Amino acid sequence: LQGRFDVALACLEELRLLVPFPCGQEFFEFIGSAAAAYCLHYSSTTCTSKPLHVFFRRARAGWHWRTCCTSELSQATWQTRCAAALEVARAAGLASSFIALKALMLPAGLIAPAAWVDAKGEFNQTVVRYLLIGL
Repeated sequence: LQGRFDVALACLEELRLLVPFPCGQEFFEFIGSAAAAYCLHYSSTTCTSKPLHVFFRRARAGWHWRTCCTSELSQATWQTRCAAALEVARAAGLASSFIALKALMLPAGLIAPAAWVDAKGEFNQTVVRYLLIGL
């Protein structure tokens, strides 16, 4: 049952309907649009967060950082994600149109802040290196 919950949470993060924020030993999940004001703008045109795939290789809370490189998504892939997000929002009774969906989703180009993300929204090699040395 926990595994299914983890996968469902990861899907909602990938669809940018939920955004995780680290808080102590847990992640708090927020509605994407509500979290947008606190997120970092991803400024790079090429994804440098590939190392995050190592840390977030299982579908669960935190999947957002594995799938955050929306700049590398094709337009068709982005539209497919939006269509899937709309179906989820419709099933939940939250949105019935793409306009209403935009009021729920984290906009493209934003990434949740965390120690492993630098101010440009890219993989923070310095902090992660320091953390791993301490292991």
